[in-house]
Amino acid sequence: PFNKPLNMPQQGELFAYMHQQMLARYNSERLAVGLSPVVPYGPGMGGNEPLMEGFNLNNENYSPRPSGMTIPSSTTLGARNILSEDMVTHRQRLLIGIARGHLEDSLGNSIKLSMNNLSCTVEANEGSVNKLLYGSIHNNGHVVIGFINDPDKRYGIKPGPMYQEYTTARDPIFYRWHKYIDSIFETYRKTLDPYHKEDLQ
Repeated sequence: PFNKPLNMPQQGELFAYMHQQMLARYNSERLAVGLSPVVPYGPGMGGNEPLMEGFNLNNENYSPRPSGMTIPSSTTLGARNILSEDMVTHRQRLLIGIARGHLEDSLGNSIKLSMNNLSCTVEANEGSVNKLLYGSIHNNGHVVIGFINDPDKRYGIKPGPMYQEYTTARDPIFYRWHKYIDSIFETYRKTLDPYHKEDLQ
């Protein structure tokens, strides 16, 4: 998995579909035990409210997240400084692009929107239409939540499981975060024409 191509065919579509299916499975299991469907959590969608779901992986390599923490306004990762307000801006720009039916590349050209290039842009992989304009909202969310209890690395606290791709899905906030991401994709899906019978034959 660590040697996969950076820009595979339909990588964006597969990214969106995989997480949509994970959410569907998670919600079906919640409904089966009397819980309501998962609600989104992220900057601009409840991210300024305390995150009441604490989590402890019980693994010495990852720090627990106490209940009641909030997304910090700024998170440091190496030389990068991730601002939650920038994530709100990037989400708004994506939604504007969806409403217009196109995204803008680094030269100002209009690129017709598709699920593939939208998802690549959200994931900020090599297929992103414009990383500078639309940021890295998906990846930054994992970083921000992963370092929620030590965003400026002041105390040398290890990150939570949301920071690593091989542990992230064990944290319940993963599903709230990806419901946040999926809300962007769902906004786009609603602009598409419905399937016709012949499309499915």
